[in-house]
Amino acid sequence: MSILILLVSFLVFSMPYLVFIKQDTGSWLLTKKKKVSYLAGLGKVLATLRNDRLVKEKSNKEKKVPDLAVSRKVLDTLREDRSIEEDSDKKKEASDLAVSGKMMGALRNDRLVEESSDKKKNYWRDIIRQITARKSIFKIHLNSILHVIKKYVSTFHSFLFIFLIIGVINWTRINKKRFFGIYVTSAILFYLIILYRLSLSHLAHGDNIYRYPSRRHLMPLVIPALFCVGLGVYTVGTWIHKKFHNCNFIVGFKELLKSTWIVQLIVLMVVVSVLLPKTLKPQRFDKYGIKVVGQWIRTNSHKPSPVILSDSSRNAYYAGGEHIQMYGINDALGVAQARKVDYIIIVQRDYVLIEKELLQYIKDKKIELAYKYPEKNSLNKRSVFLYEVLH
Repeated sequence: MSILILLVSFLVFSMPYLVFIKQDTGSWLLTKKKKVSYLAGLGKVLATLRNDRLVKEKSNKEKKVPDLAVSRKVLDTLREDRSIEEDSDKKKEASDLAVSGKMMGALRNDRLVEESSDKKKNYWRDIIRQITARKSIFKIHLNSILHVIKKYVSTFHSFLFIFLIIGVINWTRINKKRFFGIYVTSAILFYLIILYRLSLSHLAHGDNIYRYPSRRHLMPLVIPALFCVGLGVYTVGTWIHKKFHNCNFIVGFKELLKSTWIVQLIVLMVVVSVLLPKTLKPQRFDKYGIKVVGQWIRTNSHKPSPVILSDSSRNAYYAGGEHIQMYGINDALGVAQARKVDYIIIVQRDYVLIEKELLQYIKDKKIELAYKYPEKNSLNKRSVFLYEVLH
């Protein structure tokens, strides 16, 4: 009954949005951005299975074709042998017949040896190809999992993540509250699995840059985890009090460590002091370089509406130009020439991947570095490079 009430409530509150999407797209969808199968990562899985099936069918066809060729070669060989034997009978030359028989036998043996070696080479080539494909797929999935975990830790803060682990472990040890601790942990893991599938669905072909999930996707996981962090901080304070309240080595702090609340206050002050620099940092500061580069294009470009290739339409907005989406950094330079792009905006994480290609294009005078933010020689994570395409 409760599930039915939830479904009816969802339909009542979401029906205006669903009707709007139906009028705009012509079909009943939950979102305009991606299909449900792609949001769950099923599209990537189905495409992988389809590619594996095509590879197997192709390998089976390649195996059948050599077998047919071998049978045809054997029939041709038998026909040649029979014609040779008939000619030898007509000529009635026993010596020539014996010599030709030995030569044909030797040639036949050499041919069979070559065919068997070719079969072995094709067999091992197919096996190596399948192993390489499986390794590459495994590497993609592993990198996606590591990317989601790294993004979650950076969003949460690595220092708080330590207290999160301590709080979760301590929560699961309490008999009456063990179920709640396991529930919170399983909910976080389930959400991370969904984000892992989301990162795979947004990964471009032949690319190794994971643009999803971003920190806004991970914020719902930070809020419930803060309760476990508080429990972890309290557990650490209690452990310090039990461990050092009778310790004679700490002369100046012996009286302070006798009180549990003073120890908890000291631990809390340490946590706040560690988090303070990140808390006082301006929001969206990492996007400031994109704004500066876009304003530089607006001021210095000779065209009223330059064409800009980048991974975000925000760049073209600040520059007042036309935006072309960069779906993969590996194909960015080729797309820039094919679409007659005026500028390419590349951030530091993408620059590291294609640095050699960029330097080669600069050497060939196909592009040139027009502007870099910051203008100093520091290559930090927020550096933004602006390249002008020379047509």
